[in-house]
Amino acid sequence: MIGHPASSGSVNAMAQRGLDISEHRAKQITTQLVNDADLIIVMEERHRRSIFVTWQRAMLKTLLLSELSGGHEGVDDPYGGEQWEYDETAALIEDYVKRGMPRLLRRLKIGIDS
Repeated sequence: MIGHPASSGSVNAMAQRGLDISEHRAKQITTQLVNDADLIIVMEERHRRSIFVTWQRAMLKTLLLSELSGGHEGVDDPYGGEQWEYDETAALIEDYVKRGMPRLLRRLKIGIDS
């Protein structure tokens, strides 16, 4: 919910990875955020579709997290689940990010000789 902190399951799962997200607050996507973004990474296909409905021009810069590592699977939100579900989701996200980092950097033209 907008303005709410990350769930305790998320905070715990990230703390196990050395990340403190206790100050995180949910926010609503806005036209300004879409316009300012170089890339929009979503967890589920329905998130991408909802962005396209409002901001068609964002189509080329919006992708599923799994697409960075060559997949096309959504990441289910463990909200309200058990801690092990948050831990599994965090591990999945971590894997996608690690495997997808080279593609992400290329797409953003970071660390690439021009």
